[in-house]
Amino acid sequence: MDAATSLMSTIQLLVKSRHWSVNSHVNQHILHNLSTSKLGWQRIVVIAKNEAAEQFLAHQGMIMARQNHHLQGVPLHYNDPKKASLVFYRHNPLQTLTMDWVPPVGVEMDEKPLFSIRIKPISAVKAWFFMLQTVARRDKANGHNASQIYRLTRARQKRRGRSHALRKLVQAYQPLLQHQLISCEPFNYWRLHSESKTREALLAHYKTTDSQKTAALPENVSDIKSDQWYHTPADGVIYTKQFEQLLHAATVVADQKHADIIYWDHDHINEQDERVLPHFKPDWSPDLLAAQDYIGPAYAIKGRCLKNAYNRVKNTNDHYIRLVEAVKSLGHQPKVLHIPVILEHHTPQVAIDDPMATIETNRQQAVSHWLTQQGDTVESFASAVESGVRKINFGITPGPADKPLISIIVPTRNALDITQNCINSVLQKTEFNSFEIIIVDNQSDCPQTLKWFEDIQKEPKVRVIRYDAPFNYSAINNFAVTHAQGELLCFLNNDTEVINGSWLGEMAQQAQRSGVGCVGAKLYYPDNTVQHAGVVLGLWGLAGHGHKNFIRHSPGYCQRLASLQNYSAVTAACLMMKASVFNKVGGFNEKELKVAFNDVDLCLKALAAGYRTVWTPYAELYHFESKTRGKEDTPEKKARERGEVTYMQKQWAELIKHDPAYNPNLTKLQEDFGVNLEPNFTLKP
Repeated sequence: MDAATSLMSTIQLLVKSRHWSVNSHVNQHILHNLSTSKLGWQRIVVIAKNEAAEQFLAHQGMIMARQNHHLQGVPLHYNDPKKASLVFYRHNPLQTLTMDWVPPVGVEMDEKPLFSIRIKPISAVKAWFFMLQTVARRDKANGHNASQIYRLTRARQKRRGRSHALRKLVQAYQPLLQHQLISCEPFNYWRLHSESKTREALLAHYKTTDSQKTAALPENVSDIKSDQWYHTPADGVIYTKQFEQLLHAATVVADQKHADIIYWDHDHINEQDERVLPHFKPDWSPDLLAAQDYIGPAYAIKGRCLKNAYNRVKNTNDHYIRLVEAVKSLGHQPKVLHIPVILEHHTPQVAIDDPMATIETNRQQAVSHWLTQQGDTVESFASAVESGVRKINFGITPGPADKPLISIIVPTRNALDITQNCINSVLQKTEFNSFEIIIVDNQSDCPQTLKWFEDIQKEPKVRVIRYDAPFNYSAINNFAVTHAQGELLCFLNNDTEVINGSWLGEMAQQAQRSGVGCVGAKLYYPDNTVQHAGVVLGLWGLAGHGHKNFIRHSPGYCQRLASLQNYSAVTAACLMMKASVFNKVGGFNEKELKVAFNDVDLCLKALAAGYRTVWTPYAELYHFESKTRGKEDTPEKKARERGEVTYMQKQWAELIKHDPAYNPNLTKLQEDFGVNLEPNFTLKP
């Protein structure tokens, strides 16, 4: 029986498969399987049923499918003007399918798009056929030989077998589905193959001869022992097997590192008593803690720290305020250690017996006092889009003319259309008006571009300077900085476009804060999926962009896409920092990093100098990504790229091995914050 759904939704959906119910939300449908589905290969087919739906597909609207508890959606392939589909493998039943619809930008429709959807099992032969056919069509559309994928697959099958050929085919078809050949539920797979290794690595530090145990918060400050660790059990928390031994081992590691606070990972227990939604946390991230309760009650405090904060800690039953007060008592350099091992499981009953409004008011007050102590000027708090996430508005220190001057540096060579679009978007949309734009002309020879350079300088805020040398991104920007007059520098690619008018002010209020080095923005592809939301070191062996291709309004992993936080690095497609910090760390590396990774290197140099990197979700721009620079397809370019990779891997080996903003239990083979399926966990003392 067909079920039409349109209530609260901008998309209408007809479910053509039996035994599936559907709940509708704005640009989202959640389908529930009411029967036991077959395992093996599955295919989703979505068909446009009216003209608006065909427009949706024709203008590159995106349809994303999320299976069960998966965080990342996988885009469907468009087979023809009226149809989209996706083939995938299931080791266990598909219980829930969430369809996210990303409408095409700038397209108005007279009616609601109407689609039908069918979910059905298919044979392995058909799965291979559909995947090969899809890759061949894509290759042909991109000007390549359509038969190449067939030849490659046959050759791989002969040389290394069917399994290898299948892995390579799925990689070509849709890389985000590769892990499903191993497991459709990565967290369950991780529990079976890796969790014991994390416990064993931690228990290796357990000392049976040491009788000291972690104690609960005492009634009187005089009862606190400086060398004792204190942990208060929380209601609604189920502690893992061997919790006492694991916690004791964690305190041994913490004592070796002279830490005052330790915290650990946790997951959740759902209504079916299943362990789900692992919260694999980053190492100490003060800005993330200010924005949200990312640690929860999963922490312990050293006695010497607890003594200093005892009165404030004792007078509240809110684990978050207790933690903030403990951190505050440690001053500007708190020694907080993260143990990347799951030690507890949270049930839906984990809560505080106070009204939510009262809880948030008290938390904001505690955070405000803490940040003020750190030298920040907290002006106000605002509720973010996501529940449990707060936006903190910081004051901007005035410059000589009431506001600090920001120098926006935009390198370009020709590329008139996109450079015009970038500069116009800055001039027309930016609300924070104390800025200058420095366009760096790198040997442009297009007459129209040169004429525009003359005309645009009639704008009082715009200057054009000429860099007459071969392309070297680092040298170009370093040269521009010598011409900049601003206290703050904003490096901006010419292939970007401002979305929200508050972007510059949002970045400035972070860049001016004490202890902050580089500040990054939230960048989108033209289809409103995420292009940059912080750089994660170690991905693909060097670095990648976390949350890449997530839909624009997704909360991301543990609400990190919606939260201001610390990363090790951000992209210089839109990066702001104090001019004084830029000069202190030596600017961009002109010698070893002429084109790539110079932004990552800059951030890591600032990090090494004691400045933390901040990424804000409140500065939003489109990024059309390197449209003005050619491909790395010549021997010279490939050699240069290899040299840059080698330099980074040697210079920043330890950070690439373990990025403090990224949990080792998360994958380094994708950019989706997925679970690490490689059982290679280590814990150094």
